[in-house]
Amino acid sequence: MELKNIVIMKYGVHASENVENIITRKQAEISTAGQMFWGYGGTLCHPAAQVQPFLHENQTAGEKTYLVLVRTASDLYNEPSCRLEYSPDRSHWIKIPEGICVRGSRYAIVCSSLIRCDLILDLFQYRVAIGNSAGRPLSEYLRGRVDKACARFVPNMDSALHKELNVDYIGEVEEPGAVFCR
Repeated sequence: MELKNIVIMKYGVHASENVENIITRKQAEISTAGQMFWGYGGTLCHPAAQVQPFLHENQTAGEKTYLVLVRTASDLYNEPSCRLEYSPDRSHWIKIPEGICVRGSRYAIVCSSLIRCDLILDLFQYRVAIGNSAGRPLSEYLRGRVDKACARFVPNMDSALHKELNVDYIGEVEEPGAVFCR
């Protein structure tokens, strides 16, 4: 699988639900509804300002985009309820499909698959694709509290600068791509 265009996110316990339960629930959503909504929040990877333009650029070039999930030790213990609606533009709201639950997240990435993998990703081979940090190596950008990014594969042979990260899950992003949830 060629991972040229990625939306990379760190994941962990969320809404007081352990990782195994989240993954099982998301895989069940794909079986039941044919897709899953991977919820997220924060200021990075805003659906309209970053993720949707990135996806549009990739689709125009005839390329796929993948959600890449990397485990983090930082966990969120809260008890939010499931969101009821989603919107690609915050103007037209649609009921979240039956069998899908987005717990407490303001945004979601829509995927048609979620596959367990044991992949090593070299962050130095990717560059931030959009926003103020566009062109910056992902190895420099994805640090500390920065936990997600849209990135594109740009091969670099300088082995001294490589930074490897274990990828646990990959999902193929599908239309509408990134959405707002409420």
